[in-house]
Amino acid sequence: MDDDTAKAILILFLLAFLVVMIGFGPFFTIWSINHIFGTEIQMSFKTWCAVIWLMTFLKGINFTVKKQ
Repeated sequence: MDDDTAKAILILFLLAFLVVMIGFGPFFTIWSINHIFGTEIQMSFKTWCAVIWLMTFLKGINFTVKKQ
């Protein structure tokens, strides 16, 4: 296997991993909250969208302090 083939396989693997994490990441988040805190949040597309929105909102708030 040459260098270009190895790089292409790695890029395809990382792309597939990213797609899986975007698809299943919110469900893993809901599952973990249900398991840890004993809540009974239903797994549905609506809750998946809500977790995506919440993760986007929380990640979008980025406070940094620059030292001079």
